[in-house]
Parts: sequence; C-alpha cells; structure tokens
Amino acid sequence: MKTTIKMLMLFCFVGVYSQNVKVKKDKVFIEKQEVCKLVTINRNHYEIQDLSGKPIFNFQVEIEIVTTLDGEEQFEFLKFKKPNDDEVYYSDYDLSDLKISFSTERTLIRHLIKKNEFLSNSSINYDKINSFFSQPQPRSKEMEQKQELFQEAYKYVEAFNLRFNGNEILKVVEEKDTLVGAYKIRHDKSGFTAIHIYDAKAFLTATHKAGTISLFDGNRIKFKIFSRDENENAHKIVERMIIAGYTLGDMQAVKADIIIKKHKEDVKAEKQTSVNIYEQEATVYDAEGNTIKGELTLEFYELESQKSGISSLNNYGGVATLKTIEENGKYKYTDYKAKDGIKICLETSGKCFQGIRTIGITPPKFNEEVDVTGKLKLYKSKSFNYYVIKKEDTEKGLIVSASTLFKSNNSEKMLQDMFEYLSDCPSLKDKLVASEIDLKSEAEIKQIVTTYNTCK
Repeated sequence: MKTTIKMLMLFCFVGVYSQNVKVKKDKVFIEKQEVCKLVTINRNHYEIQDLSGKPIFNFQVEIEIVTTLDGEEQFEFLKFKKPNDDEVYYSDYDLSDLKISFSTERTLIRHLIKKNEFLSNSSINYDKINSFFSQPQPRSKEMEQKQELFQEAYKYVEAFNLRFNGNEILKVVEEKDTLVGAYKIRHDKSGFTAIHIYDAKAFLTATHKAGTISLFDGNRIKFKIFSRDENENAHKIVERMIIAGYTLGDMQAVKADIIIKKHKEDVKAEKQTSVNIYEQEATVYDAEGNTIKGELTLEFYELESQKSGISSLNNYGGVATLKTIEENGKYKYTDYKAKDGIKICLETSGKCFQGIRTIGITPPKFNEEVDVTGKLKLYKSKSFNYYVIKKEDTEKGLIVSASTLFKSNNSEKMLQDMFEYLSDCPSLKDKLVASEIDLKSEAEIKQIVTTYNTCK
C-alpha cells in the first residue's frame, strides 16, 4: 500500500473572484496601489514584507497526495511562519471563487486578500494577521480522516491475502496460490488508458477509465490515480474492488446473487407503497355466513418489479388468499373468490372489500366499500379507475366510469346506463342535472347514491 506522497507544487484552476493585482520586482500593487512586498525565498516559498522591507510572515504552498477510498486525492494548504519562529500555522489553499492567473505570485496575493484577509486594497491587515498567529492553526483534519477510513478498509485487502504474478490476480490460501482473476491494460486511439479486471473464469468484472471503476452490476466507484506505473494502478484498482466486496473468483455467480437480492429488495419496497394487501390480519365472511380470521393477501394489480414482459394469468382483484393455522400447527392457505360474494375486512384499517359481479365482460372483483348504508351501495375498484354501484336486491352491479378504452369522455352514455339501472326510481333523473354531474368525482357519484336511497 502506497502511503503519503509529499509534493511542492502549485496548480492553477479557473475561478471567478477578480482583483487587479500586479507583482513587479517584488512589489505588490493592488488596484494600482503599492501595498507590500512579496519576496521569493525558493520555489513555492515566499515572504511578505512591508514597504520598508521588514518581514511580516513567510509561507509555503504545499500539496499532499494521499490514498483514500476515492483514490489518490490532492490536499492543498499554506504553511505560515512568523519571522524567526519555527512554529507552523496552517491554512487551506482554496482556489475556488478566485481568478487564477498564469502568474503564481498574483494568484497567491489574491488568496491572501480574499481567503486569508491579510491584505486589502490599500494596506496590510495587521489585525487579521495578529489574530491568525495568536493561536495554533492546525492542518484541516479532512485528509487525516480520509486516510484513517482507507486504512481501516484496507484491512479487508490484508485479510484477503492478495498477490500478483504478472497480470494474474492471486489469493493465498493455506500457503497456496489460487487464481481469482487477471487484468489487462489497453490504450485507445485517443490516448486514454483503460484497465480491465476479469474474474477467474475470464468474465469482465470491472473497467477503470477516466477516474471511475465501472462494475459489471452497474455500480460505479470514483477512484482517481495519478501514478504513471500502469501495473501499480491496476493493483490499486483490484484492492479497491476487494474493499467494496468484489472479490473476483466467480463473479457471474455473485452477479446472479446480486440480481436476486436486488429483485427481492425492489419487490419489498414496492409492496410497502402498493395498494395491494400483503399478509394483513383480516376476517373473511363467506356466503354461508361463516367468519374466518387469518392473514390475508389480495393483489389488485401486478407489481412493476414482478413484471416479466409476459402477460400474467393471475386474476388480480378477483382472488384473495387467507393464511390460517391448523390444530397441528401447520399453515393452511385458502383462496376466496370474488365471484362467490365473499366479503373481507382488514383488522388494522377497518377497510372492507366486497366480491361483486358486474354487468358486462369484466370478471368479478373485490371492490372497496365506500357507502353501503342504503339499498344502493357504492364501491371503488382498486384494480382499475372506476366505481361500482349495486342494488342490494340484484345479482350484479354496474361499473361507473367516465371513460372507456376507446372513448376518453363516456359520461353521457354512462349516465344513460345508470338511469336505466336505477329505473325503479323514476324521479331520479328529474332530481339530477345530468350535464353538471362529474363521474370522475367520488362525491358526485355518492350524491347520486344518496338521491336514489331517498327515492320513494
């Protein structure tokens, strides 16, 4: 494992903060006014002096490149010292929001103005400088924290007993080498380097390119590397994959397990937000007046996460399954069908669903009770976007829908069918203004039901 690499360098980035700064023969001009002197001690090491040449402080620009879980990261900072004092005071070297110049000195002066506030347009800010040096200024802990996280995670690599033999990736098991994979380094016409990682069965498991490890299962790991040693880079990429749990060997088998696990997680997540009913305490009331308690499952539609591309043969909304426990302790699963007039009530929510046959070609479905207090009852479909009205003395109900598969607005025809179905209340049509009824509104359908139930 490669540890900290120290480099003294200065990178220029594009910024936005602009200040008219010039450095000419050690003299610093800010907005055309001479403010101080910037004397170069050696590369990336400078001293700020007042106009008489008296030293105020000196500082160095330093960059450390360390290995983290994101790869090799640069951490830039300034190291300040007071005259004739060896104590070091740190400040982040943050070039964001700064206008960056080809002149290193001008960029540094802008940083001392904008970020450190040691200089202003007209003078040296001694108050800010004295305040800065009045207490210890340790280096930002971000770098150390990221290093510690990587070192802790790297224990997985050490425990794995990883070894390389050329481009072969080996795992040492009981002092014997076991081949778990291999890597290949390729260069495209644009000059980019791609490192391909294969498992023991030559299955392409990952590709590293442009600072990202793209894995076979669609996951990506940001991992930048600066070394020119391509084999060393390949080793680091394999180590990062092992930290993430991609231990090579037979990754196709792992892929199958990942797909199965993800599918189960997707199904579980969708069930939690679905209107379908899964293993909820409920009571079933059958046509003979019996009541049976147990855990109910009733699917009104097929979950997106379970669709296979082939039309399902399940009778969604038409069959409910109740799980009960027999005297011998074994589970018993019983199907109850909507066509048999079954009623189901959930214990927790109190919602009830009635199995109803309807006029037309739609098969019997369990529909949620909306208003069942009168002789005309109202139900809502959970499988489709419609309601059902049913008179208590008739075998079949009527589906109420403002639209059909072939007609977006079917209200006029639907109202005619409703008035015909409710023809035993001749005054109903006179009490309602058909043109003002919105069949998409549950409240207005309920008003029709209420009006019918008060019919004499």
